[in-house]
Amino acid sequence: ILGLEVGLRLYDCVHLEWDSILPNEHNQNGKYILIYTHKRDRRLIIPMPQAVRELIPYLLDNKQDDRYVFPHLVRRYEKKSLAFGSEYLVLLKAAGIPKGMSFHCLRVTYAYRCRDKGLSME
Repeated sequence: ILGLEVGLRLYDCVHLEWDSILPNEHNQNGKYILIYTHKRDRRLIIPMPQAVRELIPYLLDNKQDDRYVFPHLVRRYEKKSLAFGSEYLVLLKAAGIPKGMSFHCLRVTYAYRCRDKGLSME
């Protein structure tokens, strides 16, 4: 959902921190995703789509770590585990997304949706 609805790169989705999505002194209403991107080292303030907001209670109920939203994915990503790729395929199937869609394809789809709505890519 993060790749498709927010357009984040895989690394940034996997390493998403709770402070980036929960209300705090920098994001008082919790309506934004505040993130420093890994590849470009830029600070982004992204409006949080409804689909992501609806996931937060589920994510909090299953919280396993005080820093990362997806700590199990961080561990697998860092080890470059093959299980990471197969887990991604399971998630695609559960979401009804065609099997051949790479994570980057989800990001590109987000960019096209923004363009179609007349939004800036900057």
